[in-house]
Amino acid sequence: MYEAKTYIIEPIMEEFKGDQQIHILSPASTVEGAKDAWKNPRARFICVDKSFPCSFPLPGMRLAIRIGASYMRSFQKDSSQFPVAPVPLTRCERDRHWAWVQKSAEGSTSKQVLHTVWPPQNYHSSPTMSLAAVEGELMRLCLWARFTYGSISPLRVPIPSLGEIDPLMLKESTRRLEAIRCVRSTDEGPGSRWLVTALGEATLFYTEGSSHKHAKDIHLGNLTARISEGLTLTRKAKGVLCRLAAIIGSGGILAFSEQGERLLVEEDGAFLETLKAECVGLGQEQAVNGSLWLELGVLSKLRDEGVLHVGNTQRKVFKAGRDLIVDMRTCIRTWKHVEELEEILELTPLENEDRSTQLTYDELRQVNDALMWAYLDQMVFVPFTPRGEGPVDLLSLRPIDLCCTPVRLEWLVREFASDQPGGFVGVYQMSVLTAETGQRMQIRDFTLIPNHRLQQVVDHFDGRELSLITSTMYPVPTGKSV
Repeated sequence: MYEAKTYIIEPIMEEFKGDQQIHILSPASTVEGAKDAWKNPRARFICVDKSFPCSFPLPGMRLAIRIGASYMRSFQKDSSQFPVAPVPLTRCERDRHWAWVQKSAEGSTSKQVLHTVWPPQNYHSSPTMSLAAVEGELMRLCLWARFTYGSISPLRVPIPSLGEIDPLMLKESTRRLEAIRCVRSTDEGPGSRWLVTALGEATLFYTEGSSHKHAKDIHLGNLTARISEGLTLTRKAKGVLCRLAAIIGSGGILAFSEQGERLLVEEDGAFLETLKAECVGLGQEQAVNGSLWLELGVLSKLRDEGVLHVGNTQRKVFKAGRDLIVDMRTCIRTWKHVEELEEILELTPLENEDRSTQLTYDELRQVNDALMWAYLDQMVFVPFTPRGEGPVDLLSLRPIDLCCTPVRLEWLVREFASDQPGGFVGVYQMSVLTAETGQRMQIRDFTLIPNHRLQQVVDHFDGRELSLITSTMYPVPTGKSV
């Protein structure tokens, strides 16, 4: 959909001087609403989400474009992670695309054209289900299987799609669920059973029960569960975590111009200060420590300015000399999500973002701890003395690329340069593989976590070596140490 919109639809719209509209059919769209939108003389472009349940005639349709891949979370063996990557369409999905053309051609006097963009190997993909889609949901499926079928091995539960998964991947998923404290073993022997913890049940509830964009994200579900189950969390800490969870669930509210991206790469001090000026509260204080904090600061400032309401028709707002791009539609939806979370968790609304998001040292520690535990298997290690590869994914020790993050990593490395082993750690919410990055993951939402907080992970697992908790067994890293 991105390729069609960028390279075909938007150039055509520009040719028409913008006198056209794009209508998106999502799983929540109705057939009646979609047909009404098509009747609108300005709504001549319809983008159909792959989850839209049906097809129907579009009178006067002339061109249908289908991209040969879906972008979804899928398992990458090289990194043992689940980056968003292009996955070939299934035959079933291709047939559904063709159905739009066939139905629209009936009784039409004009010629319909179906334009396809995919490599030849995509013709041999799965007939009905993409295995990559199952792999991308593996941790959630394993937790659901443990909860529903008790101690039965995931290989034996009546879920046919799990039977096609590499058993070692299932074992690794269970190990990660243990690391984020969703399951626990009754014994370390060969006959041990895995039980779902109370936190695991809450994680499943918030993962399965959400209707938001990243509804099936088990890490976000785990973070939300930690807010709900965190008996020692203060009201203000819960409020900040609700905002961070809503930001993560939105997929991000900020973007940067090309110049803005360049200034971030250069760690331009003046630009970072300009970004901080667009924030208030805790987000402003922590803005140079990561993407989530910057987004929190911007969202809080917009809230205090009173612009986060449905009556606001702005789509994009340019700040920081037009180098920071704020998606107002997403910001409004994100704030609505904050309100919904606080209502579900029975939290009284906070009055002023600038004051209410200011935390004490202990409250900030609580927030960092919740982020660390929820994303324990999605952490980046930045060595004090880069040994050629720079930042690495802590799970697999594979090199990664950090992109568009406000963290002054090079300055930190210089400031704390040492011949001794060590470095900085941080969490991320999403990694991406593209044609440009090849097999090297790109991470755009890096947020620093204080190093000493990892000690509590070791303590929780009775002194187990940290590398045994954070390292993958698929594949086992070889020849590298941190």
